[in-house]
Amino acid sequence: MTFNRPEYFFQPINTLKRLLGIFPKGEILEVATGFKIKARKNDQSGESIRRYKIYDIAESELIFRILESNDVSIDVGANIGYTTALMAKKQGPNGKVFSFEPSKEIYDDLLNNINLFGESLDITSIVPYNFGLSDSKRTMFFKVDSFNRGESKVSTEKTEITVNLERLDDINEINKQSLIKLLKIDVEGHELDVLHGAEKLLKRKKIEHIIFEDHAFYPSDVSRYLESLGYEIFYIKKTLLKPLLVNPNTKHESTYEPPNYIATINKNELIKKNKRFGWTVL
Repeated sequence: MTFNRPEYFFQPINTLKRLLGIFPKGEILEVATGFKIKARKNDQSGESIRRYKIYDIAESELIFRILESNDVSIDVGANIGYTTALMAKKQGPNGKVFSFEPSKEIYDDLLNNINLFGESLDITSIVPYNFGLSDSKRTMFFKVDSFNRGESKVSTEKTEITVNLERLDDINEINKQSLIKLLKIDVEGHELDVLHGAEKLLKRKKIEHIIFEDHAFYPSDVSRYLESLGYEIFYIKKTLLKPLLVNPNTKHESTYEPPNYIATINKNELIKKNKRFGWTVL
């Protein structure tokens, strides 16, 4: 509804165009934060950007609020690079974004978009990897969702596509970082495996904030594992004026999108950064 859709309320010209059915016709789309991205037609995430110039506004806003210049972040399940670009834009040329996408087909689109980001971002701050993350080094099958490739996932069910997986703890460039400010995980049910593969980093408190989807809702194996390592969990709730960080037991209102949560070892900083009202990503 409009009263809970800042995409409408704070973008009146874009909303008018939407009501008139005026949308960008090509695959190169302009994002509200000021970069371009190529998204295939009829793909769910691409259609959201086409219509609203933003994707998952509450998560996007929280990423923009948390990150600062020179920070280091990780995008697990990067897809075509929307979140990667958000991170790179906010962190600037001296920051670093480690971006993981296991599917060769989607990874090629990610690389093409990284080159496209170069028109407005310093792409040297983006380090892409064509493998996924898990709890061990292995190969798994991969299921591509043709409607929303963001919902593609590793699977034990046999498919024509296989992908390589590694442990985050084993990646030298990650271990060299003094602090990972933000880890975003969107891997359609494989979150716990990703976290198990980062157990050393998590126990050493080298990852400060973690944004993740959780199809199992709270409390789940994912949230219990993070809490056992000292992280505090919040449910990310979208409102008209800003994202709210609320009790993780809060009922999820959407019937078509899984809930997003954030885990943190620095609760005071997180609350402080999310205090102001408004949307910097619009």
